[in-house]
Amino acid sequence: MTDDLAYMITVSKAHVLPAMMLLRTLRHETTCPITVVGNLDDRDAAKMRALGATYVDENDVDLSGRFPEVDWTEKVRPVGWYRQMFLRLSMDRFIDARHVVVLDSEVFVFDNWDESRFYADGRLKSLHWVAEKRKSDWDYRMYRGAAYLLKDLPGCEGALEYANSDTFRRHISGVVLFSTANLAHLWRRLEAETDLPAVLDQLFNHEPELAFSDHDFYGIAVDLGVFDEVDRQAPVAELLGWYDRHEDPAFEQFAATAMWSMCQAYGEFATPRKYLAYTERIAARLGRSLPEIPYWNPGDRRLLLEVDETAGPTAYFGRYKRQLNHTTRARYPTMRRSLNLLAKATKRNATIVEIGTSRDDNVGGGHSTFKFGEYLSREGGVLHSVDILQEAIDHSIVAAADYLPWIEHHVSDSTVFLAGFNGTIDLLYLDGLDSTPGNEEIAATKQLEEIQAAFPRLAPRAVVLLDDAALPLEGKTRLSSVFLREHGFEMVEDRYQRLFVRRPPKPASPPPTLRSKVGRALDRTPTLKRIARRVVR
Repeated sequence: MTDDLAYMITVSKAHVLPAMMLLRTLRHETTCPITVVGNLDDRDAAKMRALGATYVDENDVDLSGRFPEVDWTEKVRPVGWYRQMFLRLSMDRFIDARHVVVLDSEVFVFDNWDESRFYADGRLKSLHWVAEKRKSDWDYRMYRGAAYLLKDLPGCEGALEYANSDTFRRHISGVVLFSTANLAHLWRRLEAETDLPAVLDQLFNHEPELAFSDHDFYGIAVDLGVFDEVDRQAPVAELLGWYDRHEDPAFEQFAATAMWSMCQAYGEFATPRKYLAYTERIAARLGRSLPEIPYWNPGDRRLLLEVDETAGPTAYFGRYKRQLNHTTRARYPTMRRSLNLLAKATKRNATIVEIGTSRDDNVGGGHSTFKFGEYLSREGGVLHSVDILQEAIDHSIVAAADYLPWIEHHVSDSTVFLAGFNGTIDLLYLDGLDSTPGNEEIAATKQLEEIQAAFPRLAPRAVVLLDDAALPLEGKTRLSSVFLREHGFEMVEDRYQRLFVRRPPKPASPPPTLRSKVGRALDRTPTLKRIARRVVR
């Protein structure tokens, strides 16, 4: 039943974080194609693609004959809000699948996501619910605006009255189900049987009290039988999900079988860690779980261990012991200790900078970008991953896709980036230019330049991890190790990687008082000490 199913998400620049969190959960629960449509810049569009979606720029979508010309920027809501609705209502022009699951960008899905629940007796469902209490006038302005486009269509003459009734079936939710054949059929009928351009112009430019809802526009057509001879849908009183911004008692029934929720107040959770914590709380509240995030590289998954994740902030990292020690380039002890030291130094919201991004899928590799991103998803903060090669960055973005909300990738020379970095670095990981035979001096000099450029930006309790130390001539770490020792850093691990930590300077001793001077003089002169005791007695 799901062979011809696809997903569509519309996203604006303000919704990048929610959309990433949606894709982070959804991509592990479906094999169906996902299309994201929006107005994102190249950097954010690349994140959507890395998270498994096809990205379509909204300016490339043909809205002709559907979304009218408007001479305003806001009508109850900004014009972009309405434009997103018509991007969804034009999906038949750029999505090939028969059925499309339309998701609000603020949705996140649980691990009980079940695509068979979109169907009833072989028919695509049409989801709705009826409020127990009459909703606010704002809602009915949307319903009536949706019905306004249908009111002149034969068979839909009562649409406006229906949309204003207390028994109206609300089709608005975070997840709705569309048939592309039905959409194409509806627009053809509106063009042939109504004065569609005039009605669109009247609704959007001359009816200030009417808003619009794409979901209800389509849902009312289902309710009134417009699609019965095309792709007949089954009206079902369920939403398949739940969210916490509804006070109507009728809405609570959907919590029992929810397989998604949404974060309507996404602005209150501006950081990825806060947003993720919210989704985890809602999942726990409903007795659900978020989808499990698998290790990105299938070849390494068989090396991961089962561990108790509750014993400290880095206990989870124990699962990588066999994977990171799989080759002679064992990195487990140093990588884990670096995160332990970081956790003690910063508690939460650390800034990590790595020079040399994850650029291959070698089994047993360090794959630091994924692992640092995972740590920050638990503790908060940001990773800046730097590489001079665009193709390396492209690989890393895909490999660490599940942790992209916590990662910023940069194509740059390492020294230039570090010299211009505007911030404080809590953990610096240097794995840049490789130390190959005959290239040892060049690699060591480059790493020295990197640590010198980064030094003014290192936190008071900064942690520095150097890769490839156990190579001929100390690999690329020879000169940087000397520099760190000379500038207040202590080497706490010397293995395949070298781990340094900055020790805060010991506080200066207070100047001695006259009393302490006399005391020390007496201690040095036993005869005077005995005389002093007799005087006291």
